[in-house]
Amino acid sequence: MGQRNVKKQSTSALPADYARIIAATHHDPFAVLGRHPSGTGTRITVYMPNAERVAVADIDLALTRIDGTDFFEATTSATLPEHYQL
Repeated sequence: MGQRNVKKQSTSALPADYARIIAATHHDPFAVLGRHPSGTGTRITVYMPNAERVAVADIDLALTRIDGTDFFEATTSATLPEHYQL
């Protein structure tokens, strides 16, 4: 498999929490990453460097890449298992 050629976004253009996760200096990355309640259901945010696609396998939910980053997110009203798989 060949290298994926993705133009990386400057961390200065990202929210501070995301920039600290990339730099591995965030004191509580799971305050940002993982499953969190949202006004319209549950929001899932993951950081997966070099991934081309990410999905929650248990409910076949594709996450959307945040442009120019290795962060992916989705919001769903579906019930997620306690330990979902990506």
